[in-house]
Amino acid sequence: DDYLNVYYRLLRAECFSAVQKGIVDFRRGKLDPRDMDIYDKVSVVDIDIDHTTILLSLKFTSKRPVNDWSKSKKLMFGNLLCLSIKGDFSDPIWLTVSERDGGILQKFNVIGTELISFHCSDINSAEIIRKMLLNSGTMVMAESPTYFKSFQHVLSSLKVCQMEDFNLYNEIVHGDYTGLIDLKEKKDNL
Repeated sequence: DDYLNVYYRLLRAECFSAVQKGIVDFRRGKLDPRDMDIYDKVSVVDIDIDHTTILLSLKFTSKRPVNDWSKSKKLMFGNLLCLSIKGDFSDPIWLTVSERDGGILQKFNVIGTELISFHCSDINSAEIIRKMLLNSGTMVMAESPTYFKSFQHVLSSLKVCQMEDFNLYNEIVHGDYTGLIDLKEKKDNL
């Protein structure tokens, strides 16, 4: 269990390190706009609650104007977003871009997002949504420069994986490579 836990934490640190550095720079007033995109005046315009997901449509103002959202690499599907109700990122709420329509972005600056639970928070989803609605229009959002979608499924799997169910358990934990050697010999005999 320690092996998977360490691997999970290392992968999570790699995934979140760029956005964490950007937020630290933003809080110090030293963020280079090329390193991370910041959006302000964020407000909730729609909420859709499914069986297991909470989808939020967010309207925002971009710190760096975009001429053509359909060609922009900003706010791509799967990107990680960090939303701050207070505006200083002391209260991070993690989201991913779940729906992106270039036309809607161009006309209304609205993006579809999904609330995710990779943060350690003492408040539940209903409380997060309530606070977002009460502070609609004053929130700030940061877009991670790391493509989160490639990490998300691995992190989710590692979070719930038990070492006994791990396919390479004997090889990693006990150093027993006989199963791999048998496979290599079978392959060589083909």
